[in-house]
Amino acid sequence: MTALRAVPAESFARISGRNQTLAPSLVYGDTVLPSTILDRFEHGQAAALPLLIGNNSNEASVAELFGIDPASLVTNLGLAKIAVRLLFPTATDDADLARQAVRDSVFSAFVKRIADLNSRRAPSWRYYFDYLPEREQGSEPGVSHGGEIAFVLGTLDKTPAYQSSSPGDKLVSQRMVAYWLAFARTGRPDPAGEPDWLPSTPRLSRTMAFSGQPELRTRFHESRLNILIGIIGVLGNILEHHDVPPRSSPNSV
Repeated sequence: MTALRAVPAESFARISGRNQTLAPSLVYGDTVLPSTILDRFEHGQAAALPLLIGNNSNEASVAELFGIDPASLVTNLGLAKIAVRLLFPTATDDADLARQAVRDSVFSAFVKRIADLNSRRAPSWRYYFDYLPEREQGSEPGVSHGGEIAFVLGTLDKTPAYQSSSPGDKLVSQRMVAYWLAFARTGRPDPAGEPDWLPSTPRLSRTMAFSGQPELRTRFHESRLNILIGIIGVLGNILEHHDVPPRSSPNSV
C-alpha cells in the first residue's frame, strides 16, 4: 500500500494498452463480498428488506468504458445473430440490437431475477429509466449507465451534463425525487398525487417506466428476460461445476 501511494497520480492518467484500463471493475471473492450479490439473494442471505431496483435504457454504455464496441459483438455472432434478433424484434440495426442485448442480458435480467428473489421475503419495486434531457432527445440512443442518479437526487443544476436542463427535465426529476423520498421514509414508493407504483412479483412482474410521465407497465419485456435468466443460470451452473475461480462478473451488480 505504501508503494501504491507513492505513485504520482499523473501516472494513472497515462495507463493505456491491452488489458490496461481505469474503467470500473466488479470484484467478488474477498472478505467484503465473498460471493456475488445474485448468489446472496438466491441463497436467502440478503437482508429481508424492501427493495427498489432498476436500470436504464442504454446500459450498453458500460461496455464502451471497457473499450468494447457492442455492435462488434453482434457482428461476431455469425448465424447466432438470427436467434438473438428474435428476442429483440424492435432493433433497427446491429448497433441497436447490441445495445438492447447488452442492456437486458447484463442488467435487466439481473434486475428482474433479484427482484423476484427478494419478493419471497420482502416487497420489491422495479423501474426502467428512459428519459433523456430535452436537449439530448433524438441525438442519443438512450440513457447511459447512472444517468438517472441526478434526476433521483434532484441535482440536475449541480451536475455539469444537466446544468442546462429544461422545465420539463426538472419536472421529471421532481417526480422521481418524490417516489424515492417516499420509499426512504416509509419503505414504499407511494408519494401523494403520483401514479401508483405497485410491487413486482414472479407471478405478476411490474415495472415503473420513467419516460416522462411515470407509467406502470405489467410484464415489461418479461418473456425475453425470463429466457435470458434461464440462459444465465445454465452458464452459471457450467462455470460452477468447472471450478472457475472467482473474478469480475456481471452477476455482482
